[in-house]
Parts: sequence; C-alpha cells; structure tokens
Amino acid sequence: MKGSVFFLAIFFLFTSCTPTLSGVLVGEKGEFVSSPEARVNISCLSTQATQSDQSSPAKIFLVSVSNDGEFYTRESLEPGSYLVEALVPGYKATSVKINVPHAEKVKLNLTPLKNLEPLSIDANPENDAGKGAGTATLTPPQF
Repeated sequence: MKGSVFFLAIFFLFTSCTPTLSGVLVGEKGEFVSSPEARVNISCLSTQATQSDQSSPAKIFLVSVSNDGEFYTRESLEPGSYLVEALVPGYKATSVKINVPHAEKVKLNLTPLKNLEPLSIDANPENDAGKGAGTATLTPPQF
C-alpha cells in the first residue's frame, strides 16, 4: 500500500510539472467565444525547442475549443517561444506570442468581422436593348 501511494505521488508530481498550455477565447463584451469550427494553432517559434531533433519538422499543435471557449494542449510542450493563433468563423484571426513554461492561462480577445453587403449589379431598369447597367453599349457578335 505504501509503495503504490508513493508511486502515485511521484507520478502526480512528475505529470503536474510538464508544461502544457491552456487558454480562453473572449469576445468584445467579455463573453466566451466558441464555434464547432473554432480552432487554435500553437506553433513553436523557439529554436531551443526544435533543436532536440533536427530531422523532425517544426512543431505545430492544432487544438479544438470547448463550448465555453476554453482550449488546452494534451501534449506537454518543451520550454521555448510559441505563437498561439485563434481561428474562429466570424472573427478576425488573433494571435499572441508566449513563453513556455512561464505562460499562465492565455486569454485571446477576439474582434468580430463586420457584416459585408454583397455587391450586386443592377439590371438596366429601362430595358434599353444593347445598354448595360453602366449605360455601356453592348454589341453582340455578328455572324
């Protein structure tokens, strides 16, 4: 019994020391932002973290966002600089540079995109044959 408690304590201590990253997405009014398509990209910027294995590609993590706007990595991150980028439909892409393991919970403030009106071309209201909406004369090809 003592051995299993000791092992559990060591395991908990070891796993709690591995740096992971968590955060939350917040809108302009302080509300939590989420969407089924919301994603957070975490890219390693530090050469220190990528030099451990020169043959491996750059480390990039793709993290999903929960219904309450929170995200976290399941993988432990090596110490270094990372770029955290939120991609949420209807909001501008937002990013922040952080340092692991010194970063605490990351808060990304999102700005909604403005509603864009589709541009349309009005038809010629007078129905003048050969005139377009800009009153240009249109000549069909002659065969």
